[in-house]
Amino acid sequence: MVGCAETVDVTIRNPLMARGVDHNSVIRVHEYDEHRNGLPDGAMDDVAKLVAMDHQKICFAITLHELDPIDIRLSKFKLTAPYAGPNEKVELTAEPPTIASYQGLVPHQRETGAVENRCTQRADNDDCVHWEKKPAVETIYQPGEVVVYQTSGQACFKNEGWADTHTDAISLELKTHRPSADESDSLVRVGNNKQAVFKWAFSDTGVSKGAQ
Repeated sequence: MVGCAETVDVTIRNPLMARGVDHNSVIRVHEYDEHRNGLPDGAMDDVAKLVAMDHQKICFAITLHELDPIDIRLSKFKLTAPYAGPNEKVELTAEPPTIASYQGLVPHQRETGAVENRCTQRADNDDCVHWEKKPAVETIYQPGEVVVYQTSGQACFKNEGWADTHTDAISLELKTHRPSADESDSLVRVGNNKQAVFKWAFSDTGVSKGAQ
């Protein structure tokens, strides 16, 4: 069973019991980035849907948004469940990345006259490995065109007994690499990895909760 402290995003019937997947959608909102950049609500939502689950495979449809160029083909995926080891046997079918333009607020940086230590090189885990003294800057936002990047695809994991009718929850974890931003953007987007976790709980009661 799912522990009391465990938080899930949506509860549906176990697809192996129901012989199909109930309608579902897990949405990660990014209100701070949307409001800061003057974007409409939902412009940067990340969405994952469980679209297929049988004894051979478990498939998800995924759509991600970012203010930096992003490509789901550069992602690392992992599926986890209680009492089962991590499942990383994934096949990805990706759509070409797209962009959408909005009239919003664009960040600009200006020097303050002070000097500060700034990270100029990061490791794969986003830890800073090199610092340099740079003129201190502050970020201001002015009206302008804001570009939002979208990347979508379907990730299918081999099942083959990994999940069964007794599985009561699964979690999809992904880490997507963003191409390194130049130093002028470092105060706006810190680090080069986007991470997200989407969680489903399964029930055989015939009741679906939280599905959208």
